[in-house]
Amino acid sequence: MHYEIQNTKKDNLSISEFVLKMKNLIESLAAAGQPLSKEELISQVLGGVDLEYDTVVVTITARQGQISLEEA
Repeated sequence: MHYEIQNTKKDNLSISEFVLKMKNLIESLAAAGQPLSKEELISQVLGGVDLEYDTVVVTITARQGQISLEEA
């Protein structure tokens, strides 16, 4: 399941659909006893978005301190 999370891309999904898909995958992983941290979740989501979100990715990754998925 880690492989699926790492290789899931936004592609033709809306951003909401993509984030929901990632959250579901990560919840499944947690239910299997292998939870990811919030930081890892955000990192995986940011890594899966298209170039059109580059500005958002740069802004979020440059930010200091913790960030929630809702803020991302």
